[in-house]
This record gives sequence, structure tokens and C-alpha cells, in this order.
Amino acid sequence: MITQITKKSDYKQTKDAHFLQSFDWGEFQRSVGQVPIRLKVGDIYIQGTIKTKLKCYKEAYFAGVQLDKKTIAQVIGYLKKQKIDYVHFDVYKNSNLKTVQKTAQPAQTMILDLALSQDEMLKNMHSKTRYNIRLAQKKEVTILHKKDIQAFWHLTKVTASRNGFTSHQKKYYKQMLALPFVEQFTAYLDQEVIASNLCVNFNGTFFYLHGASLHKHKKLRASYLLQWHQILFAKDNGCKVYDFWGVAPKDDNGQKFHKYSWQKNHKWSGFTRFKAGFGGIYQETFFSKKLILSPIKYIVMWKLRLVKKLLNR
Repeated sequence: MITQITKKSDYKQTKDAHFLQSFDWGEFQRSVGQVPIRLKVGDIYIQGTIKTKLKCYKEAYFAGVQLDKKTIAQVIGYLKKQKIDYVHFDVYKNSNLKTVQKTAQPAQTMILDLALSQDEMLKNMHSKTRYNIRLAQKKEVTILHKKDIQAFWHLTKVTASRNGFTSHQKKYYKQMLALPFVEQFTAYLDQEVIASNLCVNFNGTFFYLHGASLHKHKKLRASYLLQWHQILFAKDNGCKVYDFWGVAPKDDNGQKFHKYSWQKNHKWSGFTRFKAGFGGIYQETFFSKKLILSPIKYIVMWKLRLVKKLLNR
């Protein structure tokens, strides 16, 4: 039996739940235009979002759920009755669902064991990473742990313009920073903001989620010191692991740095090399399951998207 949950007091999370499944994350999604849906499936509680397009086409997305195939089938049956047209699951750490379907969340990451001592973590790093941390310290880069949306937004606009990508809107990051488990760390050179990261501290895992920096101060290596401060903060605050949140797919015959090899010329190669230098362990995290529940509507929406793409060329 499946029932919808509306009250926070009725939504029960497992001890190892992902932050994407937290009630507060769902309310954050609501604040930026998504509609959360929370279901009780037997003894399991899951959360997703519903997006409506053209007032009649509904897509459901469930991120960070920990479900088996049988439970997914139950949820799909329920969603069909709710007139949902398309559903996408990004299942967390379930290799039984491994497919070639593309995930919305990073499908692979690097994990750092925070049970290690500081000396052990430094030893496991690439020598260049250790050097860059010390270089930033020598250049008197300072790190502050405080929430400052203006600092992060300024750097995000600069970074997006430099690298040619579209970021979230300012409201998105502002609402995210309002969450109690979101942390911000910012690097300064004197009074100038030169790098800033948004992180999530949830259920014993510390996630490095978003980062931005000034290219003109690249030689100061502030991002390395910033990452090191976050790792030490996570360790000191009882977290068990540090999740670097996304690297390029593993490829033993690809590009190599330190202990990791990944696909050559991948668009994530730059920050994959950066993260690999900290000596974490590769881990596959999300596995995708997608299903078209209303084929005719899906074809119509696909054609509309294609037309829009052609008109915007």
C-alpha cells in the first residue's frame, strides 16, 4: 500500500538517508519552483518532485532513494494512477539497477575516509596537492566559515561567464544557504573574496557541492586550501566520509593522475584531476531508472522540445 505524506512529523527517514531525501531539501525544492511529493511505500519513505509542463504533462523525479526493483515497480504503478507521464529515479548505491541511462546526479565520485588522521590524509595526497595547500598558506590566503550569499553569487557569475556554463539563479543558492545542514567556506586574499564553496553536512557525510573562484588569483591555489579546511571541519564535526560529489567516469586506459584514471577529454577532466589529488577512493553512487508512462504525450513533448531547439539556433 502506498500513501502520500504531507506533514514533516509523518515523514520518517532512515539513519543512512541521503540529504536529497530530507524533508527540508524537499521544501527547498518547493521554494525554487518544484513541487515535492512524499510517499510511504510499506515501511519505506521516499521523496521526489513533480514538474508540470504545458499544464498537462507531468514528470516525477526521485533523487537519492534507496529502493529495490520490486519497490520501484510499486511506485511506478501508483504514479500511473496519479496521471504522471514520465518518471526518473536516481537510486543511491544500488548496483542491481546499473544501466546505461544518464543520471541527473553525478554517477561517480571520490570518497575520503575521515577516520584517517591528518598525517595519513596528507600522506595519501599527491605531492603537488600538498604543495598547493602549503603555497596558499604561505601566500596568506585566509578561510572563513560563514554564510554570505553575496560573496558566492559574485564568484558564481564570474566563473559561469569564464567557463561558458549557465548557473542556477541567485535565489536558488540563497534558499539553499538557508538550510541548516548547508555550510559555506570562503577564501580571502586580504579583503578580497577569491574562492567560495557550498557544502552539505548530513548524516555523517560531508558533500562538496558547489564551488566558484576568481581566475586571476589561480596561482595562489586557494581552492586547495579551501578544500583542506572543509575536510578538517568535516572530520572535527564527526563526519565519517567526505564526498567530492562527482568526477569523470573511470577508464583504466584513459587520462591518469595520482591514483585515478578517467575518460580522456571528458568535460569534467579539470576538476576530476583536482579532486583526485586528495587521494580519495572511487565510488559509483547513483544509478538511473527512467520510464515513459504516457508514450503519446512523451512524443508530443519531444517534438516540441526539438522545435524549440531548432528555433533557438
